[in-house]
Amino acid sequence: MKPGHQGIWSEPLRTGKYTLNPRIYEAEIVPTSILTLNWSHTTSEAHSLDARLAPIDAKSKEAFNFSIDLQVQIHVPDTR
Repeated sequence: MKPGHQGIWSEPLRTGKYTLNPRIYEAEIVPTSILTLNWSHTTSEAHSLDARLAPIDAKSKEAFNFSIDLQVQIHVPDTR
């Protein structure tokens, strides 16, 4: 949205400090660094977003059960 209108701003605020009136504006903080999520018994030391994720249990064609540890990196850019 353009300044003075209601809705999501078309341009995000960059890293830094901003004075926003909390009666008028509500800021949603979105991490723009690279997040690493682990589907394993270990959790990331930087955050606890993957604390409830566990290894994926799978079964092969031969009916063998095994678990898969998975790691995904997510990056949300601060620009379009």
